[in-house]
Amino acid sequence: MTEPTITSTQSADVAVVGGGAAGLAAAFRLQQAGYRVRLFERGDRLGGRMRTLHRDGFLIEEGATQLVRSYRSVLGVINDAGLAGELVPASSNLGMLDPAGTTHNFEIEHIHRDLARTRLISFRGKLALSKIAVDVIRNRKRRDVEDLSKLSGIDHLSAEQYGRQRLGDKAFDHFVDPVVRGFVGTAPANVSAACMLYVFGTFMSKQKFLALRGGMSSYADLLSRHFEVTLGEQVVSVDKRGHAAELTWRDADGGDRTASFQGVVIATLPKQAAEIHTGLDPWRRAFLANDVGNATITAVHVAMDRIPDVPASMVYATGHSHSDALLAASLEHNKVPHRIPPGKALVTLYASSDWSRKLIDQDDELITKRLIEAGTALVPGVADHTLFTHVTRWPYSWMQSRPGYWKGMGEFNARGRSEDSVIQLAGDYFCTSNINTASASGERAARDLVAALRGARNG
Repeated sequence: MTEPTITSTQSADVAVVGGGAAGLAAAFRLQQAGYRVRLFERGDRLGGRMRTLHRDGFLIEEGATQLVRSYRSVLGVINDAGLAGELVPASSNLGMLDPAGTTHNFEIEHIHRDLARTRLISFRGKLALSKIAVDVIRNRKRRDVEDLSKLSGIDHLSAEQYGRQRLGDKAFDHFVDPVVRGFVGTAPANVSAACMLYVFGTFMSKQKFLALRGGMSSYADLLSRHFEVTLGEQVVSVDKRGHAAELTWRDADGGDRTASFQGVVIATLPKQAAEIHTGLDPWRRAFLANDVGNATITAVHVAMDRIPDVPASMVYATGHSHSDALLAASLEHNKVPHRIPPGKALVTLYASSDWSRKLIDQDDELITKRLIEAGTALVPGVADHTLFTHVTRWPYSWMQSRPGYWKGMGEFNARGRSEDSVIQLAGDYFCTSNINTASASGERAARDLVAALRGARNG
């Protein structure tokens, strides 16, 4: 093995490893704090699970599709970066399938009105749902986007156990189940009750939905103008050296290079962070490597030459609807109409995480066939009038909690507060996973790194 090349002169003060939502937020906030930033991304593009494809006049979101007004972290970055003009309205019309195959629609901007009117839930069930509002308010200070371990008091229960005990079976089956599936990405039996409270506190309140005019990838492209970016070069280790951090990466020619930075934020997938952060204690390394679960998503995007008769922008399957092999259907022509050619439609069918794991290694033709067959229950006519299809695979689509996970994260964070200084961690695993919580973790990592650097300088 050849010795790494030492790079003595650096154009950057600090480094960020990972170009997803967490890394982008960390890099931007560090640049705002006055540091010269270099971001390393091992892939050939930035954005992580924000990935946009343009084909035949259709804008296809392969990953995250939209934002909500309660996403204060990522919207704060957008505003401070001067990108607010890129935001456009998106539909908040959500559909939920009942056992008879009927879709019941809810406008999140008018959620209280539509809950009062809906026939999906009985009057008694609606009264039961008010208990969620009470729980959300009672735990509002614990629903921390930077650290959901503050809700570890209910973490011993699954979302299903908590929901059925607190609300009863009917309210859970008809409303809670599809909401949790839709926003967490898996069945409520698989995730912590803490995630259920986070979801209802974040999404089930009167608010507007938003999208980016040029697609979610445009966020990364526009934000990266504020700092130096290195693509296609993989970081292999980050070591604390006194009051600095030494970073080694493999360049495009396969050679290892090493440079010293004042500080580093590691904003990679958890297993990769466990591999490259040499200073982690054994417990935290094992937690990142073994205890952070993830959902897998396989999806097919179906472009159509006519618009199906479904007004919702998202339709969610439920366990009792007998369509739970599918997670959801996204109707992009309803969500942000101007991004689809007039008179055309774009429907994305997402397999559940369990089914996705079985499908992901199959060929595109089989995946398309199976998902479209299942998708007709959520979007009648999706099998007809197809212009083209496109398959997306995400082996790691987002962090997935389990009962007991947040208690472990509390211990992880407690150890980090005493151990972390010039090397900070960020990612989607500190709270229920989405673009905003990942961004919030990046902002927190940048803030803590700045405090450590200024403390060392003043000390």
